[in-house]
Amino acid sequence: MNGVPLPAGLCLMLTGLAVAWWCHRQIVIDGDAAHGRVLAAALAFGAVDALVATALMANLVAGGLTRLPFLHFPLFVGPLAVMYVRDLTRLQRATTAAGFAATFMAAYLFRAGAVREDLTTHRPSLGAHRSKEGDQPAAVLTMARKIVRLGMS
Repeated sequence: MNGVPLPAGLCLMLTGLAVAWWCHRQIVIDGDAAHGRVLAAALAFGAVDALVATALMANLVAGGLTRLPFLHFPLFVGPLAVMYVRDLTRLQRATTAAGFAATFMAAYLFRAGAVREDLTTHRPSLGAHRSKEGDQPAAVLTMARKIVRLGMS
């Protein structure tokens, strides 16, 4: 639905499988002591996935909905952070929060920049970024303008 090219999607999938396998091995070997490493790997992969999927998506709107692929990042990393936070040092907790916030905001601003360019130039940016159904509905444009205003303030 987002229109991410198949080769990029396959690379992300294979990378995700490799990270999951590595994380599983870390937990089997070191148990709770591996939680910091596992969370760091999840943050790193989640950040790459969020930024790559946002950068390469081809559809700004699909099925009448504005596409926001970076929102998968908090759904992926959030539960791990909640489960592992008790096993982390204060520095690791602060680093986790900073990494989470930085990735989310970078992807959000990256996406808002794509929407802004699309609205002002009526040209695709960072991929096709146009609805295959033609012009975007007025409600989506209104929502996108609000997102742009929030990103600019």
